[in-house]
Amino acid sequence: MKVLEALASGKVTVEQAEELIEAVESRQEGATEPAPEPEDLESPWIEDLVAMRMHGVTPAYVRELKEAGVDASRPDLLVAMRIHGVSASYVRELRRAGLNDLAPERLVEMRIHGVTGGFVQEMREEGLESASVDDLISMRIHGVSARFVREMREEGLDGLGVDKLVSMRIHGVDASFVRALRAAGLSKLDADQVVAMRIHGVSPEFAGEFVREMWNLGFSDPTPDQIVAARIHDLSVEAIRQYVSELRELGYESLSLDEVIEMMASHVDRQFIEEMRSLGLRDLSPRRLVRLRRSGLDPELIEMLRASAKS
Repeated sequence: MKVLEALASGKVTVEQAEELIEAVESRQEGATEPAPEPEDLESPWIEDLVAMRMHGVTPAYVRELKEAGVDASRPDLLVAMRIHGVSASYVRELRRAGLNDLAPERLVEMRIHGVTGGFVQEMREEGLESASVDDLISMRIHGVSARFVREMREEGLDGLGVDKLVSMRIHGVDASFVRALRAAGLSKLDADQVVAMRIHGVSPEFAGEFVREMWNLGFSDPTPDQIVAARIHDLSVEAIRQYVSELRELGYESLSLDEVIEMMASHVDRQFIEEMRSLGLRDLSPRRLVRLRRSGLDPELIEMLRASAKS
């Protein structure tokens, strides 16, 4: 059994552990007397003991962790906790902040990423009382601070759970970006829409131009989702303006903006509509035109089918 396991289970006392440490140090300095070995202690204890001594894992440190309620039975985790600065006071600080999932592995993770009792308390004060240890670590990794949470709420973004806050930080959403979008005319925004615009490269300038031009074309209150769709399909404001003009000349005067974007994305152009009409397929709805286009139907195929039906 390794020395710390023996210490944790009571096979050796703190005093005996200290004697073992002193003996190993003496051996390393050239002493000839063998280290005292407690009964039933197997040889691998020496490696653990050397690692513990190198990193400052003393019997007193082990005792303090145990008194703080930490499982101190695994030497490797004791060494990891010592390396990363997990102390009994750190454990008590986290417990006072309301955290109970304090296994050694979790303590090491939290310490590495800077999850302190103060950080936990700040997040709870911002309404994130149910944030788990994983949530807290994720927020620290991606820079979600109490200030960031407040700024997003001040910009009118509600329903901000951990996942949405982390997503906004990952994709570079900040208060200035949200304010610029609102100034561009997008008064109704939620966190998912802001992230989507950031992901697809919707700048406040593009959003502002889109909103103004769509209003001029008679499409009132363009939505963030429509702006994102236009960006995804690489539809410029000028291209939309020209397309709407052509379709209105063909009699499609009451199209919605969603229909316009879907038809453009499906490559339902003026030539395709005129070809369908030349084959007798007139007054097709936007939805039917899209379905025909997506099905791969073209004039040559229609003529072939008609010839086949006549024969």
